[in-house]
Amino acid sequence: MSNRSPSGGSIRRKLLLWLLIPLICLCSLSAFVAYRLAERFANESYDKLLLKSAESIADRLGRNEAGIVIADLPRSAQAILRHSPDNQFFYQIADDYGHRLTGDVELPMPRGTEGVGPSFRNSAIDGQIVRMCRISVQISPSPDDIHIQVAETLNSRQKFLEQIFLSILAPQLVLVVLASISVWLGVKQGLDPLEKLGKLLKERGKLDLSPVDIGKTPAELAPVTKALNELFASANTHIHLQRQFIGNAAHQLRTPVTALKTYVEYAERIKDSEKENFDSVLKQMAEATNRVAHMVSRLLSLARSEEPHAQGELEIMDLNSAVNDAASNVVHEALNRGVNLEFELPEEPVQIKADQGDIAEILTNLLENAIRYTSERGSVWVKVNATSDKAIFSVEDNGPGINENNKQKIFERFFRVPGTNGSGCGLGLAIVSEAALNNDAIVEVKDRPEGGTVFEVSFPLIIQPVQKVKAPPGVAMASTDVDS
Repeated sequence: MSNRSPSGGSIRRKLLLWLLIPLICLCSLSAFVAYRLAERFANESYDKLLLKSAESIADRLGRNEAGIVIADLPRSAQAILRHSPDNQFFYQIADDYGHRLTGDVELPMPRGTEGVGPSFRNSAIDGQIVRMCRISVQISPSPDDIHIQVAETLNSRQKFLEQIFLSILAPQLVLVVLASISVWLGVKQGLDPLEKLGKLLKERGKLDLSPVDIGKTPAELAPVTKALNELFASANTHIHLQRQFIGNAAHQLRTPVTALKTYVEYAERIKDSEKENFDSVLKQMAEATNRVAHMVSRLLSLARSEEPHAQGELEIMDLNSAVNDAASNVVHEALNRGVNLEFELPEEPVQIKADQGDIAEILTNLLENAIRYTSERGSVWVKVNATSDKAIFSVEDNGPGINENNKQKIFERFFRVPGTNGSGCGLGLAIVSEAALNNDAIVEVKDRPEGGTVFEVSFPLIIQPVQKVKAPPGVAMASTDVDS
């Protein structure tokens, strides 16, 4: 199996993409807008120069005595009109009837006479794009319009446009480069604590669960390190408890297993020579086997109760029915010890949300403890009550009671009250405590005023409409008197 885990991509790459791509897009949009504005500005500036050239030509027009239009345009004047050495300049003068009066023949004739102001358009001369300007004037005494057209190639305005655009684009490119470097350095600086954390974890030993310290922690990484340290602390505690549990379990199992082995070896030696002692050894072997089986069963129950349950695994159940089921498991032991069992259960179902296996462990263990550790021919009272917000299961006995100093210790694993008789292994109440914790229940130990002990388990009550039903028949609603 591959050790490689699914990768969601690099955080650095995502941050750089999300920061640099919008920056580049904005700069590109800005450059496009700047180019259009520069183009408009260049065209307006050069169009004004063309218009001034056309107006200069118009100022030099006149009529002779015969009424013919004449233009006073010596070479010096034409040189002035050619204001840019990079461009070719053209001009043309035509009358209102479509006759060219003078000027360059390359220029196309004017297009109609619509409009009163100057007009601008692009055209082509010998494969070159030119910009044309046309104005119309009247030269007295004739009312006819004279059309003046001037044109020039676009070389100068193109160079002017490139200069403006480059003057805008160059700072933006520098800005993009500097911003990219700043973003990269910022992302690197921001991710350094995360890389440091990964390096620290990688260099650790497999069993090193000490808290992580990466120095000055950024606010965004603080919840991660806090959760990680809490996880380490929880895992460390769990491992410590498991090691302690395994050590205690090994110690507790060693004695009955060693005794069982001794009985088996002794039985092998005497099975033919000492028939009268063989039955006694077999009985002792059976008792040792029962102790081992009982302890193994308790260890498995404790291991199961330590597993936390998801909320979805819990189910709504009737506490009265659970008490009936648990009572049926312990009534035989009560009969053997002559213990009187009395039950006080409400007629209506008392509904709780819990794990059915955990509830069975809680009820059975508490009933077994009460029966086992009360005096023979004693009494045990089992009650279920429901308040406005919780359901309470209680077990009372009239046994010797529990010393105040031992009331919290009895929930520890393998702890038994000093001087206690019986074959218990000290795991029953530890199972009760773990199972109650997994089901949001609270276990309390109290002294019974008349003598004895009271165990109370409080569960959150499920409030919902229920139909009144009688409790199922059986031992749960009856008094089990075995004195006779």
